[in-house]
Amino acid sequence: MTDKLKNETGWEDLQGSRIMVVEDDAMQRILLANVLEVQGYDVVHAENGRQALDKLEVESVDLVISDIIMPEMDGLELCRRLKEHAETISIPIILVTSLGTSEDILKGIDAGANEFLTKPIEPKELALRVRNAIRARKLFERVEKNFQELKNLEAMRDSLVHMMVHDMRSVLTGILTTADFLQERISDRLTGIDKKLYGNILSSSTTLMEMVSTVLDVNRMEEGKMPLDKQVTILNDVLFKVFELLGITPESDKVNYNIPAESILVECDPSMICRVIINLISNGIKYVRNIDDGIVDVTLTVVDGMARVTVSDNGQGIPSSDTELIFEKYAQSSLRRQKKRYSSGLGLYFCKMAVESHGGRIHVISESGEGASFFFELNTYTG
Repeated sequence: MTDKLKNETGWEDLQGSRIMVVEDDAMQRILLANVLEVQGYDVVHAENGRQALDKLEVESVDLVISDIIMPEMDGLELCRRLKEHAETISIPIILVTSLGTSEDILKGIDAGANEFLTKPIEPKELALRVRNAIRARKLFERVEKNFQELKNLEAMRDSLVHMMVHDMRSVLTGILTTADFLQERISDRLTGIDKKLYGNILSSSTTLMEMVSTVLDVNRMEEGKMPLDKQVTILNDVLFKVFELLGITPESDKVNYNIPAESILVECDPSMICRVIINLISNGIKYVRNIDDGIVDVTLTVVDGMARVTVSDNGQGIPSSDTELIFEKYAQSSLRRQKKRYSSGLGLYFCKMAVESHGGRIHVISESGEGASFFFELNTYTG
């Protein structure tokens, strides 16, 4: 190979790459191997597809150049076999054809070939196609390595965050326990602004505890380590329990609810569904248009055999471009950078995972400036 051809093909950075030549004609195989070895490549010989597969079980290569027509196993079958296995799927394959007909090329593409050469092979064309194929292989390996390193770093980060959040919950448990103890001792001495400030401490600590618990629970659900305590449940009762926890009464001027007298049965983990409803109602209250005329409506209905809980508000609404994003894990951080805020932390992501773990679905209907209606559906229990 001339120095001019070497410079034109940029072969120097690929020296030492290994190429397998699969050809049943010994003379053709040797001639092709000689051309490649002159370019600085290491060459592995195979007489047919079967022998190539056997050698690839113990040897690694950066490229396979194979004739199509061979005994025992032809090049098309070899190509298919290599693309079926994770260990060899990324190896680029150049198929060599005598005729170069469109039918050969289509069959090769269907089998997974990356490139084609037509006999007689021109050395410069061979050099260029080999260079590009191996560079693509090297790039793939680099991307794969970087991706694996990124996954490892992400796993380390998640582990560290999980450990820190777990420790935070322990501290918060101590704060809330102490606060409850103090409340029993000094509640009769707190009046006016002091009582309000103490209430703010309890409220903020409780909210932070819920956020911390959500992070830990999301992590457990993602790892499949949070089993559901499913039981036949009257969904009406779950809603009334939520209203009790949130201090919502029929006389409330901020939250209206419409719960049917007829019991609606579902099979669910009541504590988890309770948390989903609390999250949706709290979100609605938080993002109403303003504190004076903000209204949240909660309804329970049955639609097409599905129990549906709907939480609607008259707040800022959500643009249609964001409605599919807000339930995703990392969407809230991205939306906040755009000065859009529809939830606190992982709340809606937790709701999505919790509902879907019950075989249900969660959705939002909204337009910017028109309020939002969040609803989730669970299968009704029929016995």
